[in-house]
Amino acid sequence: FEVASMSKMIVAATAMSLVDEGKLDLAAPITTYVPWFALANGYDASTITLERLLSHSASFPCDTIAQCGTTTSGPRETFFAANPQPLWAPVGAIYDYSNTGFALAATVIEAAAGAAPGAYEQLARDRVFSPAGMTTATFDATAAGAADHATGYEIDSTGKVTSSWEPASLDCPLLHPPGGVRATATDYAHFAEMLLAHGGAGLTSASGANMESPHVAIHTFATQSYGLGLVDQYSPYPDHASVWHDGSLPGFTSEMWMIPDDGFAVIALVDARGPEPIADDVVGDALGLFIAEARKVPPLKTSPATWSAYQGVYDDALGTLGQGVNVALDGGALVVDAPNATDYGGAAAPVSGAMIQLAVDAWLMPDGTEATFFPAGDGGAPKYFVTRR
Repeated sequence: FEVASMSKMIVAATAMSLVDEGKLDLAAPITTYVPWFALANGYDASTITLERLLSHSASFPCDTIAQCGTTTSGPRETFFAANPQPLWAPVGAIYDYSNTGFALAATVIEAAAGAAPGAYEQLARDRVFSPAGMTTATFDATAAGAADHATGYEIDSTGKVTSSWEPASLDCPLLHPPGGVRATATDYAHFAEMLLAHGGAGLTSASGANMESPHVAIHTFATQSYGLGLVDQYSPYPDHASVWHDGSLPGFTSEMWMIPDDGFAVIALVDARGPEPIADDVVGDALGLFIAEARKVPPLKTSPATWSAYQGVYDDALGTLGQGVNVALDGGALVVDAPNATDYGGAAAPVSGAMIQLAVDAWLMPDGTEATFFPAGDGGAPKYFVTRR
């Protein structure tokens, strides 16, 4: 199966294996390892650390690059050297889920290991796949396609298949670190066993704990944070942490969920993507069968009386919402108006209408895009309106 973003935990584990050997410092500027790296819009590249990249808190936009376009199929180092990347905000100011950041993290890992550009895939095999017992996990789309593999299917609201996807359908070096692992559920069960055992052949207990520990608040609900390649939250079991990550690519969805205190993990890999969250439903059912603790979901909605804090005019200098994005209260609804928004092709695509609150600071815009409000670094009123658009 394509595990999609469950690949990110492999990047983090590969990095932590180098930390265990003293070859990598998560808190050091990444320019210690890649001195050639530069940013595009005035920010200092030396303020970025690998910890920031692995926790999505380096302030990279989600995807500043077409991950598998004709100009992005070469080596990762070549791409980043030739295409200085922009930041949305100062490093550490926001959490923004960034595939680009994880592609860069793999480039830093190669340099810290003293390996040649393009060696990340072999480093992951040697340092994570083999020690953990992930015997069939691979980044090789050709090998995966020639072996027993799942074809992915996009499904519409009626259950009709609209397209199918093979391993080589979406494959390039830039995608490998954030989303390019092909594996079985058993492979990831062995990876989960390594983490639940507090390390083992691949990682020390301290490194495994570091991956699972909260590093940055996601600003969805109070107990949800991002660790290193993993999400940490005290929900739906408020007395015990859940550690998890999911994934989504055309034709595939995936999820790994662990309750470390109970020594329990479930992995769901699904060769279909559509309106229903199949992988998430499988995981939820498994948790209900095997975890005795009563579930308690924290409040996700807040009183409209508190929504006035979100009002303001926001500028999207890098994405497609454009300048002058107005957020205002109107008749008890929080309304967004982005008159200068465009689609990915640059054609006008204004966004206007009421938003739906998903979880405290996280909202759904009228076009279906998720957006999250973040305060300034010193707290207070929201300053950033962060989207994956």
